[in-house]
Amino acid sequence: MNKRLLKTSASVATLLVSLAFGPAANAAAITATWQDGNIDDWNNIAANGTNWNFSSAPITAAFPNNDVNDTFAVQIDSGGAGNSTVNLNTDVTIDSLNVSANDTLNLNNGRDITLVNGTLTNNGAINMNSIGSTNDLTFTAGGSISGTGTLTLNNNFQNRVVINGVGNILTNGVGHTIQGGGQIGLNAGGIVNNGSIIQQGTAQLIIDPDSTGNFVNNNVLRAEGSGGLQLNGAQYTNNSTIEASNGSHVSLNGSTVSIVGGNLTTTGTGEIRSNASTVGVLLNGVTVTAGSNLIQNNGMDFRVQNGITNNANWEMNSSGSSTDVTFFGVVNRRHLLRGRQPTSPSSERKRSMAPVPSK
Repeated sequence: MNKRLLKTSASVATLLVSLAFGPAANAAAITATWQDGNIDDWNNIAANGTNWNFSSAPITAAFPNNDVNDTFAVQIDSGGAGNSTVNLNTDVTIDSLNVSANDTLNLNNGRDITLVNGTLTNNGAINMNSIGSTNDLTFTAGGSISGTGTLTLNNNFQNRVVINGVGNILTNGVGHTIQGGGQIGLNAGGIVNNGSIIQQGTAQLIIDPDSTGNFVNNNVLRAEGSGGLQLNGAQYTNNSTIEASNGSHVSLNGSTVSIVGGNLTTTGTGEIRSNASTVGVLLNGVTVTAGSNLIQNNGMDFRVQNGITNNANWEMNSSGSSTDVTFFGVVNRRHLLRGRQPTSPSSERKRSMAPVPSK
């Protein structure tokens, strides 16, 4: 038999072994359940056998982490009576994750978790604990977060919720809260917020969907801490309220930001700010509620489409650069601005309110 035939036969044999014993033979994900009440690292070589219970024996993995042979659906701790705490001390990829009530998953500094199927059920607490290294919670093709728990980005810019793939959508479900400071989106994928997304602390929370998936807000989107909430370039369909609490602010960052509908609200000294020059942030059919502060600092612009209802303190604070409001998309001037007029405290500050008729 010639060497080429022997090599081919060996390759076929290897393929058959792979098909027989590889992922196809173990197509369903193994359910990996954390032992009720245990407090330990995700991967503790000395204790993996007592920390994790598997619905079927993994072929190669000693702890839940997808490989060529095994895939995992992880449960912490499947609703047990004990209060479990798992510290993620290694990077892992799994199919799905379920954190039960009163249980905690801590992502140690610089550790990442990737959800292949994009399914996260959280009735407990997930804490992303970056102190400078990136901590990524990645949804490989979009996905959903359900439950009544909290996902806390602990006051560092390097805490990141990543959505892989342009146009993929991540849905934050009713009753679930994402809070703290860090980044959500990273300009890849869209976001639907049916729960609560709340900036807290001194670190900024940046929401950055792509321009294909965009952002839909159906519930709570609020800045509470001094770091503020920054909305990067995308369309934000606002079916509820975008809010800045006392001492905080919402920054509408760039001329590709558009807010469509809903309320803009602040309390106390809270502010909603334009951070877009030349073209300006687009406000499309929005209402700025009574007692709120809508701010244009020097050189920052707004565009208004389909009118605006303003019951707020709207300040245009030029110190020499043109600071414009441009109205367009309507023909009748009576429908351009309802409520209070913007104020220009200095004669040096420019007000531009030139309606541009629809074509």
